Amino acid sequence: MTAFERNKPHLGDLIGDKAVLPNKILESNFSVDGVEFKVREIKNTEASLIALIEIDAEKILFASDLAYGKIHLYIAENHIDAWRNELKNLRQKNYQYVFAGHGAENSHETLEQTEKYLECAAAEMKAAKTFEEFEQKMLEHYPDYAGKTLLHANEMFFEVLN
Repeated sequence: MTAFERNKPHLGDLIGDKAVLPNKILESNFSVDGVEFKVREIKNTEASLIALIEIDAEKILFASDLAYGKIHLYIAENHIDAWRNELKNLRQKNYQYVFAGHGAENSHETLEQTEKYLECAAAEMKAAKTFEEFEQKMLEHYPDYAGKTLLHANEMFFEVLN
């Protein structure tokens, strides 16, 4: 069963009616008007595989779903440790701008914020006996974060995550 097939019944209109797969493969490095773009595959973070785009000369990272800008994270794939490690590695590059896959954040702090959220979520998952308890704790820790629907979407995986 694909992630789309697994998630559609639970997420309903939050996702499309069918999975749309890419129909073109980009080179890992390409140039547009003299600006060099580097595409990197990242494994085992929010999903099993995502792509990042870096513009090293400008210190810019298009982080895809690796980073969230003040939005609750979808952690159901249960790759929290690998995700945190990838964020730590990327923080060492000192990007000036990080464009998150979710949210309007575009600062270098987005990577650290996402990493701290994952650390908190891992601790609260271990402590919580039910998903409702976990969800309430995350809402207490991050009351101003958007995306409560994303947080709640983790419910169907809580037993696997915990």
